Amino acid sequence: MVTPAFAEDGPASVPSLTIGSAAPSLDIEHWVQNGNGAFDPVTTFVKDHVYVVEFWATWCGPCVASLPHLAALQEEYTDKQVQIISITAEDPKTVDDFLDREVRGEDEKTYRELTAAYCLTSDPDRSCDTDYMEATEQRGIPTAFIVGKDGHIEWIGHPMSMDEPLASIVNSTWDRERFATEFEQLKRVRQAYNTGLRGKAVDAIESLRDLAATTELDSVKNSIQQAISQIQKKLTIDSLKSSEPSLAELEQQLAAADTRELFRIVGQIGQLLTRERKAIVKYDEVVSTMLGGLEKRFNGENNDQMIAKIYANAARLADSPERGAARIEEFLKTYDGPASPLLKHVADSLRKSASGDAESEETVVTGSGLEF
Repeated sequence: MVTPAFAEDGPASVPSLTIGSAAPSLDIEHWVQNGNGAFDPVTTFVKDHVYVVEFWATWCGPCVASLPHLAALQEEYTDKQVQIISITAEDPKTVDDFLDREVRGEDEKTYRELTAAYCLTSDPDRSCDTDYMEATEQRGIPTAFIVGKDGHIEWIGHPMSMDEPLASIVNSTWDRERFATEFEQLKRVRQAYNTGLRGKAVDAIESLRDLAATTELDSVKNSIQQAISQIQKKLTIDSLKSSEPSLAELEQQLAAADTRELFRIVGQIGQLLTRERKAIVKYDEVVSTMLGGLEKRFNGENNDQMIAKIYANAARLADSPERGAARIEEFLKTYDGPASPLLKHVADSLRKSASGDAESEETVVTGSGLEF
């Protein structure tokens, strides 16, 4: 399961710009790249042309990772009256300095060469950010807006996800009304999700289930399922501070999670136990349940190495290094798989840590590849 990228929304409000709205004109201060002269600066949108207005920054890893995709899309659609315009609020010098850097993984090619195919711009007064990002209540970058042939906003989302919408808009087969419904329902999911994280979990889950009962869109149903799952995980983790922690639910979540999610769950528990150790009433039972759940995830295959790294850090949370080492050693009596050498090393390191020997417990944590 992929964890949904829910942004931290504020209180519910009515955005001044949404799907189907007339796209605001552009007032961009600096046009740094223009498709090697293929494109003129844009203020108003030309009828029957399609525009991608994308917001990015040089410091944003996902934004930089999207640059090759944007360049490839521009080259694909140049003869189909499509213009891609990327806007950063950074000053032109910052952008120029970034463009002179070499593209990661591509020797002797700079970002200036990579992005030469489309329009890269700088808008330090943030007028476009106000007109687009703030007006639609978008809080994360990169974010792309597709402006359709009639000058209205057709789609909003991550630029790495816009291939299909862009193709449909260019081919005049796009269902704007359907996407508008999907966009608004997904916004309701995000708002309910954040309500759940802020403490009103029961109300949030009820609201999400009400929406699930009425929506006909699979994308919304999937997002609801993921949001409910994340809220329930938070409830379980929060319960660990009580006198009656939800250990059965914790076992179920550890059993069902994929490796990436398992890493996240155990990391959150580790942070909680480290930060609020004295407040955890049944500390030993929580740690034992977590270790037991992880032990069931070993299956004798290569994935055991990653599970072992997570398990090693969980063992560190035991009341003492001796108890952590003893737990690992007991497990090794029944497990003989790819991760055995790593687990034995961790147990030995914990023993050394307990005796004050050279290798400290901190080395165990860092060496296992995971840190709470």
